[in-house]
Amino acid sequence: YVEDAEHTLVNHFFLNQFHTGGFGHLSLGPEIVGGKGWQGWDGQFGSENPGCCSLWGQWALGQLGRFIVTQSDDTIFVNLYPAATISLPERDVRLEIASDFPRMSKVQIRVLCRKPQAFTLALRAPRWAKDMRVRCDGADGPQRLTRTWQGSTTVDIEFVTELRMVPWPADKPQGAALFNGPLCLGLSARTADVNLPWTLRVDASGRPHLDGAGKPELTEPAGQTVNALEPICDHWLEPDVKDPIRRRVLFQTEVVK
Repeated sequence: YVEDAEHTLVNHFFLNQFHTGGFGHLSLGPEIVGGKGWQGWDGQFGSENPGCCSLWGQWALGQLGRFIVTQSDDTIFVNLYPAATISLPERDVRLEIASDFPRMSKVQIRVLCRKPQAFTLALRAPRWAKDMRVRCDGADGPQRLTRTWQGSTTVDIEFVTELRMVPWPADKPQGAALFNGPLCLGLSARTADVNLPWTLRVDASGRPHLDGAGKPELTEPAGQTVNALEPICDHWLEPDVKDPIRRRVLFQTEVVK
């Protein structure tokens, strides 16, 4: 459940929030995201919908904030890693989370408590991370840190990731999406014609083929090549709602020989 909530937050929510802060909605075709299927002025352009979307969007963000950190009798669980300050007054404990959200490659958590107390700090290992490295006050540590906490303790986390392919739809794939950590990558209409059937180049094992700069490559039928994939949540506060950015997120694959 947390994996799905995080995926929706860092990809769909940021894609679907307007510069006003409110939310609308758009229709998602299997190959193109961000077409003219927005709810708004006669269905022609993008706009906030305060009647339902903004209400439920803000409610969802509020619910998400409640579950960044949860706790049981002897354990504090860190479930999500946005920048946040979490106070647990019943324990007289405060957690200060700093990260490069939404990428979340590195996270630092300061655990502050005035009186010594024993509990376990349990850190969620996201499914999108290949490895998770934890250091507690400079020393290597596990994902579950059980100790007596006092004063200020710094926990540093590094998530090791790699580009990964996700076939979609899962039951009968029509293409594959490319992810960098938690972020879905797409080709922006600002860079290329997203109406063309772009193909993602892969190696013999099915992993993305990288160019000399370490970037994945796309090709179109005429042979043009681009390497400008970017997270679909980039430029999410786009003020020109009458011309929303179009993106291609699903690609066919081609093995590089």
